[in-house]
Amino acid sequence: MKLSANALKIIAIIAMTIDHIAFVFIPSDLPLYFVLRIVGRLCCPIMCFLLVEGFFHTRNKRKYVGRMAVFAVITQPFYALIIPGNLNILYTFLVALIMLTILDCNKFSRYIKFVLIATCFVFSMFGDWSYAVLIWCLIFRKFRGIFKKQAVVFAVCTAVITIVQTVIYGNLFFIQFGVLLALFPLSLYSGKRGKIGKNKAFCKWFFYGFYPVHFALLFIIKIIFWR
Repeated sequence: MKLSANALKIIAIIAMTIDHIAFVFIPSDLPLYFVLRIVGRLCCPIMCFLLVEGFFHTRNKRKYVGRMAVFAVITQPFYALIIPGNLNILYTFLVALIMLTILDCNKFSRYIKFVLIATCFVFSMFGDWSYAVLIWCLIFRKFRGIFKKQAVVFAVCTAVITIVQTVIYGNLFFIQFGVLLALFPLSLYSGKRGKIGKNKAFCKWFFYGFYPVHFALLFIIKIIFWR
């Protein structure tokens, strides 16, 4: 069985929704909370992988960056209702896209690229998932098309990041090992975009629109029904 890019996106948004439902509605001292949040770890690595694939497949990289910037801005007020304190993941993806654009540019010297990429890492610290997104995107870019190398380097780097974060912040960060679950669906990637229905425009914008909309719905449910 092979999975298209759109099929992987569906898996990712289902995992994300499960994660946020647990975050909003389930007490953090219950085992179910940890189980659901581990499942939620599937989302970010899959989206980082697809971000890199999308960057290389898109016909217009500027429009790709622009769309990400627009939806990062649109999403932020809704995101802040549920998870205040930092910027949403689309912001971090935007920084990652800028980093990929810098790496793809032949006009910059290696030194300039190093400085600009280091700057991207600094700015990523203000967003959800922070520098992990940039590290994963670098891995998926460097070993693009060679999944075994992607998987090994991804697993090693993730283990190091998780252990360091756990030592610094506490046991809760052990749930981050759940990101390794993403390697299974990624191993089934077909290299094709795939179809969801007949309307390509709807399919394209659905994944952008779902992110802010689901935050709004969670907030409404919490306020009206969950007291």
